[in-house]
Amino acid sequence: MTTKLIALLFLAAVIVSGPAYSAGSFEPKPEDVCSRSASNPKLMVLDGRKLVGQLIEKNAGITSIDLNPSGAGIVFPETSKALLNPAAFCAANKCSQKTQTALGVAFVNLIAFVAHHAKPGQPAPSIDTSGLNAGVEPLRLFLLGLPAPQSVCLLTPPAAPTPKPPPVAHGASPPGPAPTPTGGMTDAGAGIDWSTVPHYFSLRQQVEDLPITQDDAKFKGLKQASINWTDDYIARKASFGVDLAAGYTIGRVSLDEEGHYIGQVTPFVTYDQQMVQAATPANSSRAQNIGAGLLGDLTFPTGFGGYQNIQIYPKYVQSLSNGAEVMSGNLVYTPEYGISGIDNVLYVIPETLSFQFTPKVKTVFHDVLTSGTNTALLKLGSYDWIGPYLSLAVYGEGALEGFTFTTSYETYDVFVGTLRGVSMFQAQLNYDIGKSKLVSLQLNYQKGRNLDTLELINQITVGLGVKY
Repeated sequence: MTTKLIALLFLAAVIVSGPAYSAGSFEPKPEDVCSRSASNPKLMVLDGRKLVGQLIEKNAGITSIDLNPSGAGIVFPETSKALLNPAAFCAANKCSQKTQTALGVAFVNLIAFVAHHAKPGQPAPSIDTSGLNAGVEPLRLFLLGLPAPQSVCLLTPPAAPTPKPPPVAHGASPPGPAPTPTGGMTDAGAGIDWSTVPHYFSLRQQVEDLPITQDDAKFKGLKQASINWTDDYIARKASFGVDLAAGYTIGRVSLDEEGHYIGQVTPFVTYDQQMVQAATPANSSRAQNIGAGLLGDLTFPTGFGGYQNIQIYPKYVQSLSNGAEVMSGNLVYTPEYGISGIDNVLYVIPETLSFQFTPKVKTVFHDVLTSGTNTALLKLGSYDWIGPYLSLAVYGEGALEGFTFTTSYETYDVFVGTLRGVSMFQAQLNYDIGKSKLVSLQLNYQKGRNLDTLELINQITVGLGVKY
């Protein structure tokens, strides 16, 4: 379905969404299509996954077997792609002409629903879709789970303000406390209903990525925990690597009434092992480290437009290969200024190739508790540094569906210690396995120093990547 055709459908929907709009075409209950906002748990917003599910399965009566007769199963956001381009989707998945036509009708009903509810300030129960009604692109991004304007849901009328208690005469007993509503205990000081606070397990490669949820648009560009290996019989060289961080995040919690300050806490453990076995000891290397820490994450306004994120975490690392022990304090600053290609993906080739660039600034303060047999730490002692981290993720769609390329480079000026600088370069080519896209085949290259114990790394490996 071309962009011009989608635009024409928008125009038609706007025309029919007035007197001709029928509530029976597609009119789900707000509680069936809304969820708590990930950035502000006090706010209910339109949920793309629920909306598409209600539209396709309940309203249009299209089942998973209709979308893919092979029984492989179609899940969000693939279901959204079926709505956006029924012809291309059915050609690839062998669905019938009847299903293709039903998808087209469902999409027209969806556009009419968006146009009909694009009225801010309506009383509850209501859904304000005005942000999705500003042309084709906002709705397309929303359906694909990419950053898009939020549609606020009002499920119940706002509660009337609590009247102030009457003054108490001198010597009289004050009235007892009001009963606490059931359904969750509320912290009276912070006003937080902890029963609604998200909490989840995550498995990634980098500690800083652990708080990001799977439904966040940034998730698909995160580096995966990896297990990889290479055995070169000609060069008589073998390598093996494991690189993972696992954590349990509590949050996101709104720290103010307006939802501008969002906090999270993640206790975590890390494990990385990089081993190269060559014909000569001089060309062999081994790094094997285990670590643990606590990550604090805060997102808040910049004051000049956009947001910014600060992460602070202490981390303890012990080297299993040489006995070194290091304690570090880490400060990571990430800008979120609303720039295309940085805070959301930017397409190089529409519906085929897109990219996202992530800049950060990191400051690390290390204290060597035990140097063990690590010659790098024996020479350096305690060491502190500051510098940029730059990451690029390139995503494939259509003919390139499943392929993801990520590369990152971090370089630091050492302002305490005898080394002038440290750096690490990584590049990964991934091919996703299965519909969930949580597991992938991986070709990985690393060169630089392990940023915990400073052991040298230079290897190419193939293996499996996993993120959850």
